[in-house]
Amino acid sequence: MVIGMKHIRKDPRTNHYQIIKEYRVNGKRITNHFGSFKDLNQAKEYRDKCIENNWDKQLMPKNNPTTINPLKYITKTPAGNYRIQKWENGNSICYGTYTTLFDAMQERDLLIKYNWDYDAVCNIDETIVGMPIFKGRRMDENG
Repeated sequence: MVIGMKHIRKDPRTNHYQIIKEYRVNGKRITNHFGSFKDLNQAKEYRDKCIENNWDKQLMPKNNPTTINPLKYITKTPAGNYRIQKWENGNSICYGTYTTLFDAMQERDLLIKYNWDYDAVCNIDETIVGMPIFKGRRMDENG
């Protein structure tokens, strides 16, 4: 169990708590940033999660933008639905609109996993809440 402020620094300009992992490789200091939090308790919890996961680089915001911002790439429409949107080369690309936030978050996570290749995401087999899904349709045990 880590005690105190180890791996946590307070930025005096923003008053945010930053999680920093520093180490040396061949005498060169390497600094990895694992997130920034307004609340010290949240920073400590996330720091502890990073330590428990052996400082997995997937926990860094640059490698997984949804770690710190769970609504990254998702906006609520005026109709109350949820749209997945991403800026690429100065253009806004829409990856679909979903009736529930849960569905939008699942689809967004798949898009990130498959490097925003919409065709690859559409063709994968998946299981949601124990129910097999193939090409967007629920499959019963009989196929």
